[in-house]
Amino acid sequence: MARSTEAITVPRYAVATVNLMVGNGAGPFGLYLLSRGAPCSTSREAQRRLHAHIHQQIVHRIEAVVDRAAFDSPDAYAAQVQERAERAVALVLPALASCRVRQLNEFRRWLDRRVDDAIAGDPLAAPPAAVPGPARTETNLPLPTSPRDRDGRLAAVLRALPSNERRVLEVRASVSGPSWASVAERLGLSVYATRVLHARALEHARELALALLSGHPVHGGEDERRGQAA
Repeated sequence: MARSTEAITVPRYAVATVNLMVGNGAGPFGLYLLSRGAPCSTSREAQRRLHAHIHQQIVHRIEAVVDRAAFDSPDAYAAQVQERAERAVALVLPALASCRVRQLNEFRRWLDRRVDDAIAGDPLAAPPAAVPGPARTETNLPLPTSPRDRDGRLAAVLRALPSNERRVLEVRASVSGPSWASVAERLGLSVYATRVLHARALEHARELALALLSGHPVHGGEDERRGQAA
C-alpha cells in the first residue's frame, strides 16, 4: 500500500520511517540529514516534512512582525501573511540544495540566516519593531550640544532601558563588522530574534532621548528599580 502526498505516491514504509524518526525527536536537522542520505522514497518524504516545517516556521515569524490592527479584517491579515510566507519559502527551499553543514547548531544558524534574509528582503516588509509616526532624520534626532551632554544623556538612556535591550545595544556596538550571527551567539538568541530585539531597543532609546531633550525625566529600567527596592 502507498500513500499519495502532493500528487506523489509515497510508500507506507517511507512514511512510517519518517514518523518513527520524528517520534524519536528528529527535528529539522534530522529531516535534513534523512532527506540527503535515505533511500529515494524515504528521502522524498523527509524532504516534504522538512519543507512543511520551514513553511510553518516562516509563517510564525511573519505573524510576529505583522500588525493585525493595521488590517480591516482577519482575512486580509491572513492573506498578507500567506503572501509574504510564500515568497519567503520560494527563496529558502531552493537554498537547501546548496547547504553543506553537518552539525545541528550550524544548520540552525544557516536556516535562521536564510529565513531572516528572505523575510527582511520582502518588499512588503516593515522594520520589525517599527512604530507609526513621523519619520525621523539626522536633523531632528537628539543631538547633544557638548560631549559632556552626550555622555550624560547616553548613560541616562542606557540606565532607563530594560536589561535585555541595553545588553543587545552594548553587544552590537562591541562586535566588529556587519555580522548579526556573532551578536546572536553572544546573546544566546537566533539571528532573527536578535534583530527584532535590537530594532525595539533602538526605537525605545530614541524615545527616551527625545523625552530627555524635551525636559521630561526618564527612570531606570525594571532591573534597576528592583535593585533599589531591595
